[in-house]
Amino acid sequence: MFLDIEHEISAFHGTDEESAINICSSGFQIPKVIRDDHWLGPGVYFFRDDYIQARIWGKTKIERTPELHGKKLLFFK
Repeated sequence: MFLDIEHEISAFHGTDEESAINICSSGFQIPKVIRDDHWLGPGVYFFRDDYIQARIWGKTKIERTPELHGKKLLFFK
């Protein structure tokens, strides 16, 4: 049973510019391949009320993925 209470949270997702464009045009796609950085399994990850952690995650992803080097970091809220 669901309660009739509305909750709003701020959730942030850090990603590279090309992925951000794809997200805007096609929505979030659940990955079918499990990667080493998917520590909770396949899915789309957000940081609740913490844009700094989303920034760190996105920046780290770009730095450790050679094909993303030099890409811009963007956020979704």
